[in-house]
Amino acid sequence: NAHRYSNSHPDTLSAMASLAFTYSNQGRFDEAEHLQIDIANRRSDFLNPRHPDTLAATASLAVIRQSRMDAELEAQTKTPSQVSGEAVSEL
Repeated sequence: NAHRYSNSHPDTLSAMASLAFTYSNQGRFDEAEHLQIDIANRRSDFLNPRHPDTLAATASLAVIRQSRMDAELEAQTKTPSQVSGEAVSEL
């Protein structure tokens, strides 16, 4: 029997959070942030804004945003030789 979970079921939200984490690790910050905002909103609506799971989802959103800022800063501080060296090493 296949189980059907609602969009706000804890297992569904946990799977979504894993996907958001994966997106963030891949540098897909827009997708990660959008998904994590959705998770935080659903947890807030389903549980309440002060529930530990809601607060954890909000904290995860902050981590994604910090990761984006770190990646942007790193990209700005690279020298042209570092950038071209990476392009060669990726081949």
